[in-house]
Amino acid sequence: MKYTVLNKRNQPTSFYSDEIHGARLILDPAFKPSKKNRKIPMIVNPDTKIPAAAVEIPEVNWQRHIDGITQVYDPATKTWSDYVPTKAESLASAKSAALAKIKNDYQTALVTGATYSGAQFQSDAKSMSTLAEVLTALANGWTLPAGFAWIDEMNTPHPADTAFLKGLSTAFANHKSALFARLQAAKLSIASATTQTAVSKVVL
Repeated sequence: MKYTVLNKRNQPTSFYSDEIHGARLILDPAFKPSKKNRKIPMIVNPDTKIPAAAVEIPEVNWQRHIDGITQVYDPATKTWSDYVPTKAESLASAKSAALAKIKNDYQTALVTGATYSGAQFQSDAKSMSTLAEVLTALANGWTLPAGFAWIDEMNTPHPADTAFLKGLSTAFANHKSALFARLQAAKLSIASATTQTAVSKVVL
């Protein structure tokens, strides 16, 4: 048998079982049978780790809960059922999922690349760091070697002088700034949405 401790909403918060945490009840080892009474009574197991406040939960409901279908206990009828979220809870869940998606989309877009000089250039952290290092070296007096080129995301080399590299750096900065503005706008739209339909329409 499995047991669970309930939260204020009568939903499971932790699980216990006879096999792992010790049976809740055991046969009374001190009982002495008589001719009139040979049935050994059950007593609370002093060694059980199952909390006294825990309630029994059928295997099927336990399985549904760990599969992601929240279960709720009715103390009046002592029965379990699937929890039906309120409209507010459903909206909150939709907002949480939408927020996670646009944050993921934002991170993906950051490294997808920035368009510059008719080509798409990778804008991942390594590419941007390398560009910053080159520009710092140039500012400190380093000279670009003959034939220096910057590779785009299609692996095509582009002849690059200082002006080209500064322009690419600006393109990266604009790319990042624009994406951040879109992210903030999307976050505000999600926060102000009052229906799941409105939430579902928010994109980065």
